[in-house]
Amino acid sequence: MNTIAIVACLVLGCIAISEAQNYYGGRPRPTRPIPKIGYCRDYQGNYVAPGSSYYDGCNTCRCGGNGMPDICTLRFCGP
Repeated sequence: MNTIAIVACLVLGCIAISEAQNYYGGRPRPTRPIPKIGYCRDYQGNYVAPGSSYYDGCNTCRCGGNGMPDICTLRFCGP
């Protein structure tokens, strides 16, 4: 089996990404989008990794481990 494996270390730990043959047990390998669970979203809808800071359109926040902001600045943003 011709397999190329790449290990990527991320904030959440290390994961192994392998690029193997196109078949899995004689069937085509299933492809599904990976859900981004535990990520925050900024005001433009972009995903933000836990532990990272982001701008919410008015204040700066830090994304918590549960996908919710840990802490945000409390600036008055106005109407």
